[in-house]
Amino acid sequence: MIGILVVCHGDLAEGFNQAVRLIVGERENFSTIGLYEGDPIDDLPRKIMAEVEKLDTGEGVLIFVDLLGASPFNATVKAVSQLEGRKIDMVTGANLPMVLEAVMQREGEIDLAQLSANVAEAGKKQIRTLSEMMGK
Repeated sequence: MIGILVVCHGDLAEGFNQAVRLIVGERENFSTIGLYEGDPIDDLPRKIMAEVEKLDTGEGVLIFVDLLGASPFNATVKAVSQLEGRKIDMVTGANLPMVLEAVMQREGEIDLAQLSANVAEAGKKQIRTLSEMMGK
């Protein structure tokens, strides 16, 4: 099973965890890390590496981050560069439909690259405006 790690600012990562549990129940190989004000930024890559090592069962780990170019993103890139030989991918701009898609699809016959692509597409499809949906 592909592991899933969500790394975001503040309580957002834990919010994803709570929402996933509410919608589909408790999931194994799913973890979150929040970056809080005052946290030493140099500790974040180490935390990410430790979680990846726990989550990786051999099929890889998909990491979600909230913002492209922000601290969780930068720390993830740094951590991944130090975890050579592991299958790891990252998706930025995390939203709940993306995380749910990953949780639901990862248990089937899917590899990390296809899961990442499916997740990104699911996230894009969920972005709509009311006026667009109402035909205005």
